Amino acid sequence: HLRREVAALAHDLAGTDSLGDLLAAATRGVRAWREGRLEDDWSVLDLALDPRQRERVERVTAVMALLEGHADVTMDAVGRRVIPSLPRLRARMTARRGRARGVERLVRRVIGMDAKLAQYADGARFVRGVRRSGGRFALDAAWQDPAALP
Repeated sequence: HLRREVAALAHDLAGTDSLGDLLAAATRGVRAWREGRLEDDWSVLDLALDPRQRERVERVTAVMALLEGHADVTMDAVGRRVIPSLPRLRARMTARRGRARGVERLVRRVIGMDAKLAQYADGARFVRGVRRSGGRFALDAAWQDPAALP
């Protein structure tokens, strides 16, 4: 499902016009952000995609947030007895997610990666909430069919 969604989005963006639109939007966005005309949570995708493309990006992001959140929650649930290096792994993952500086930070902002990383934390909160409400197997339906995804 995720491969199909990403492939369809890539196909949408593969045309010269779409790439030109993305580059033009990136240029406009960086300029407006530097001049203080845009908030910190903007991305090129916000500025360049049409509503259908934005909807597809939101679906892909939602699945990625669910997967990342599920991975985080599962990793924490199995704990050190299964993953002895869990504290070190968790520290490295957290550091990697928040480490961007300079150009990397700008690129993350331009492509909306900062917002996506925040959504991964939302994914973990979502998974924990679903498990609290419905039990350990409450998310099983999400893995059965794309229509069951949140």
